[in-house]
Amino acid sequence: PEITSNVEVAQTFVASDNDLTEVQVFLGTYIRENTAPLVFTLISSTGIDLYETTVDPKTIIDNSYHPFIFDRIPDSRGQMYQITLSSPLGELGNAFTAWTSSCDCYPAGELSINSTPQPDKELVMRVTYHHDGVVTWRELLDRMSQYKPLIFKGVGLVMLAMLSMAFALGALGAFTLAVVPRAE
Repeated sequence: PEITSNVEVAQTFVASDNDLTEVQVFLGTYIRENTAPLVFTLISSTGIDLYETTVDPKTIIDNSYHPFIFDRIPDSRGQMYQITLSSPLGELGNAFTAWTSSCDCYPAGELSINSTPQPDKELVMRVTYHHDGVVTWRELLDRMSQYKPLIFKGVGLVMLAMLSMAFALGALGAFTLAVVPRAE
């Protein structure tokens, strides 16, 4: 629904790494210029507000991820967090929405609207961890295979990539043999 003064959207998640520093939420404007600010809050599992910001409505782009960047949380791995989106000045026709999935793609978290759980739905969002500019192979594989079937995860993804590369090289070799004239 539109995030109006009487609607609050909340999503819980477990951090998969240390140094949590950003949450990006997929937002929609309903193809209009809304003027009601959106409030984002990051809450710890103990109920402490870790970060809150009011977003300038002009910075929200329709159907795209909006970043919420905060000071890194060093020991975030394995910790449960909740984000909330609200808009005290929002009203129908002048409010944003947050996209949700139509599956329970992330069983470790829960989406709720006005404290009512929304089974089989999740907020469309992604989180970022600070790694001093270094992306590990494991993190890259995890991100590439996120929300994919098991065959496209970990070793399965590596095997699929290797088979694809072997096929591409074989096709290139066959093409080269067919095109290059042979000396007789």
